[in-house]
Amino acid sequence: MGLISPLKAEAQVSSISVVIATLGGPLLKETLDSLNAGSVVPNEIIISIPEKEASSVSHLQSGNVFVHVSKDKGQVAQRCEGFKKAKGEFVLQVDDDILIEENTLELLVKNMLDLPSKSACAPALYFKGSGLPVYNKVRIRNRLQNLYYAVLNGKRGYREGCITLAGTEIGVNPLLKNEQPIKCEWLPGGIALHRKENVVTDNYFPFSGKAFSEDLFHSLALRGQGCDLFILPFIKAYIDDPRDDDKLTFNQKVKIARRDLKIRRELLIRLQGNPVRMYAYYFFRILSDLKNHMLGVFFR
Repeated sequence: MGLISPLKAEAQVSSISVVIATLGGPLLKETLDSLNAGSVVPNEIIISIPEKEASSVSHLQSGNVFVHVSKDKGQVAQRCEGFKKAKGEFVLQVDDDILIEENTLELLVKNMLDLPSKSACAPALYFKGSGLPVYNKVRIRNRLQNLYYAVLNGKRGYREGCITLAGTEIGVNPLLKNEQPIKCEWLPGGIALHRKENVVTDNYFPFSGKAFSEDLFHSLALRGQGCDLFILPFIKAYIDDPRDDDKLTFNQKVKIARRDLKIRRELLIRLQGNPVRMYAYYFFRILSDLKNHMLGVFFR
């Protein structure tokens, strides 16, 4: 996989690095091809991967694609190591299952140049199959929904782009606001652009294993060093819809929820949030899963 006409955009920048923390997932090559087919092509794409899995991606190292063998295993730790290796003026973090449009990276860089120097930004995320936005909730229309968000977030209620008082996140619907950058309290972890001087290289995630809510921890770390966060709703990137292949049993979901709760408790401490609101969130979530489980039993 060679370098394809680097930096073909009208607005040239010094250089762009991409960091992909991975275990060598099956969609990684598609992600690399997507990055290298754009109107702006990265100067370097760093695959950060633990030693045991490194052999599975060695064949991808070519042109502007480099493999970094991470001393630690874990998405955040691997990403931080990749950030340290990145040489570009701009650094794009990307998950190994993300696809971008031809002009996604070009538009991200051009818009970053118009944002404050202490900023990070991200495109709107869409599902690959349906083409629908990942965060597509419409305006609140009934009292039950209003009550739910009041319990989670107090007087603010439903507010796009915020981290709630329960330690949960609310996304930005790009179909409602899609002309200007939207300042937010958090950025999704799947894809985000940074200036090199602003990347967080210390491991901000205090857990091993599956990195639930790592994007919220990362957003807090970025904001803690003075960075503003922006969603650019007029730019697109694509991910798989996890609901398309959801074969987890109810017991497996409970196990995942317990780990998620453990991590969110730590997040709530950092946020100085309200544990009662957090437990209310899990109560509503369990009720929702039970309802869906029972419907599956009766109608399968």
